[in-house]
Amino acid sequence: MKHTTVTSNIEFNFLLFGFMVNFVWEMLQMPLFEVGPEVSLIEVNLVCIQASIGDAAMLMIAFWILAVFFKSRRWLFHLSIPRVGLFLVPGITMTILLEALATGPLQRWTYGDLMPILPVIGTGIAPIIQWIIVPPLVLSLVRKQLL
Repeated sequence: MKHTTVTSNIEFNFLLFGFMVNFVWEMLQMPLFEVGPEVSLIEVNLVCIQASIGDAAMLMIAFWILAVFFKSRRWLFHLSIPRVGLFLVPGITMTILLEALATGPLQRWTYGDLMPILPVIGTGIAPIIQWIIVPPLVLSLVRKQLL
């Protein structure tokens, strides 16, 4: 029987690296959002922590969608450009939907003047770019950790 630890668990690594990389991204993109002068650094950090938890959960959802599609949790050890592309689709889709809700009816955040906006759908470009850059990086980190 093979001995496994928490750190050899695929999902644990996705959550860990997903949270850490997304937290850095969230902090770096803060100037693109409207933050009033009354908002403290602690509040900004808490918002970025919450967003990073959500981002890590979205990574897990995308991972599980592909695990079901490929009938294996080990699909990430057999990467190809089409597989990475398939991994990005659920995240980009969730991002567009969640950004529309958060900047619309839920009023969770507001884009600042520096945020470039996609025409027609109104989603900020930074969250979309996040889902093009961060997931492949997380995939790479998880693979390196587990190989």
